[in-house]
Amino acid sequence: MQYALESWLHHYKCLREHYQGINVASHANISDQDKGLTPSRVEVLPNVLGFACEEHRGENVRKQPGVGSAGRDAYKKAVYACSEAHFNFAKSAMNEATKAYVGRLPDESQFLRSAFLAAHVRNYAVSSPVESWNNWLIRENVRHNQNIIAGFLNLINGLEKQIEKRSAAAAKCTDAAPPKIRLMLNSGSEAGKKVRDRVVTFQNAQRRVARVHHVGYPGQSRTVNLTEGTCSCGRHEVVEGPFCIDLAAASKSAGFDLSTHLHVMDTTKRWREQWECVRAWHTGKCVPCTADLAMMPEKPLKEPVARPRPKGRPAEPKRHMSAVEEATKQHKCAVCGQKGHKARSKNCPKFRMPPEDVDMAAGAAPAVADVEEDEDGADEFMMD
Repeated sequence: MQYALESWLHHYKCLREHYQGINVASHANISDQDKGLTPSRVEVLPNVLGFACEEHRGENVRKQPGVGSAGRDAYKKAVYACSEAHFNFAKSAMNEATKAYVGRLPDESQFLRSAFLAAHVRNYAVSSPVESWNNWLIRENVRHNQNIIAGFLNLINGLEKQIEKRSAAAAKCTDAAPPKIRLMLNSGSEAGKKVRDRVVTFQNAQRRVARVHHVGYPGQSRTVNLTEGTCSCGRHEVVEGPFCIDLAAASKSAGFDLSTHLHVMDTTKRWREQWECVRAWHTGKCVPCTADLAMMPEKPLKEPVARPRPKGRPAEPKRHMSAVEEATKQHKCAVCGQKGHKARSKNCPKFRMPPEDVDMAAGAAPAVADVEEDEDGADEFMMD
C-alpha cells in the first residue's frame, strides 16, 4: 500500500512539473482555476464539443481579463495531459489504416480530439444516468434533520418507485437504440452542428458509400461508409460508436439505421436486461420491521442549523435607530423601572397615573395642597 501511494505521488509530482496548468493531485477532474482561467464555471467553462477544430478553439476558450494567452496555454497543456492516456487506449484498438491517418496529425490535435469528441459517450458524460440517480437520492432522501427510521423507509420507498419507473421505460421502448443514444445517432452528438448543413453525395448505387461536404466549407469533405459504420474523421474509433455528424447526415439521406453498429452496452436490449436483472434481485426483498430497528437512535444525525420558520407573514423589518434613540434606550424610568424611556413619557405603562401617584412612585415628596373654603362651605383644592 505504501509503495502504491509513493508511486502515485511520484506520478502526480512529475505531471505537475511537466504541465504547469495542473495544481491538483487528480488530473482527471481539473477545475477552471487550475487551468489558469477565472474560477467561474458558468461564464468560463468552454463548450467541449467545439474543440475538435483549431479555428473554433480560441472562440470557445473565452478571453478573460487578467488571464490572456498564459491562461489559455496552461489550459491546453492540462487538456493534453488529461487526454493522453485515453487517446493511447483508443489508439490501441484502431486498425492500421486509421493509425496511419491519425499519425499524420499533430499530437496536440490528436489529444484534443480524443478528449472532447468523447464528451457525451461512456465515462465522459456530463449528465449521465448515474449522476442523475445520485442527485435524485440526495434531493429526495437526504435530510439532515430527519428521523433516521423515517429516512430509511422513505429511501426504500423511493428506490422501489424508481426501479418500477425505469424498468417500465426500458420495457416499452421498441427502438433498437435507447432514446438518448438515438438522439446521438441522429445528430452526431455535436452541439451547433446540424444535419441540414451537410451535403451528401453517394458514390455507389447501393447508397452506402458517400462523400459529405459542409455547406459553409465546400472544400472540406469526409468519406462515409454506412455498411461498416465508419467515417474518415476517425471518430468512431475513439468513441466506440457511429456518433458522427457526417454518418448521421448520410444515414438520414439514405434511410439507413446506424443502430446495427452500436456497442453492445448502448443497445436497448442491454438496457432492458439490466433493469430486468435489478427487478429480479429486488423481487422477494422485504422492508425490515421498524421494531427491529429500535436499537438505532431516533434523533437526527445532525442537529438542524436553525428553527423552522413560523407560519404566517414574516415580521416587518426593523429600521436602524438613530444615535439619540440608542442613547434613550439606556435611560431607566424612575416610575416603572423599565429601560427605554423617562418618567412622564407616553411609553411608560403608568403614564395615566394621577400626578401624586407618579411622584410617589418616582420617590418624590407628595405635593402640599392648600385647602380653602369658599363662600358655600365647599372645599377647594389648589395645587402649588
